[in-house]
Amino acid sequence: MASSSLKNLLNKVQCAQGTGNWTTGDAVVLENHMTDFLLVGKCICDTVPVQLKYKIEHSPDGVRWSPVKNEDGSEIKFTCQSTTSGAATQTCAIQIIDTPLLPYVRGICGEADVSDPCECTLDLHYTSFK
Repeated sequence: MASSSLKNLLNKVQCAQGTGNWTTGDAVVLENHMTDFLLVGKCICDTVPVQLKYKIEHSPDGVRWSPVKNEDGSEIKFTCQSTTSGAATQTCAIQIIDTPLLPYVRGICGEADVSDPCECTLDLHYTSFK
């Protein structure tokens, strides 16, 4: 029987500001019964508009990391743009992952263009056949 669930890759982190600056989350272990992956980025910001980027890396051993790439060879990364400020969580980006993942993954966010920090989350949704 299949069920849906999620792994939290970034949990209420402050994404690094400025070009080339990134905040990297801890490694998360995936199990072999997980499939159909979807990334969902969310942020809460006091200042708007906000633009920041999310990406994901994977590793065979939790040591050697590489960007996750789509089947077409492009790196999986997306820009999150929010125009509403305040305490409401903004789901600002969703990205389908159409390629297999290695056993370890981690989320990365950064290149934020705001002066006040945002509280950001990146979740990896998946289907489980257990």
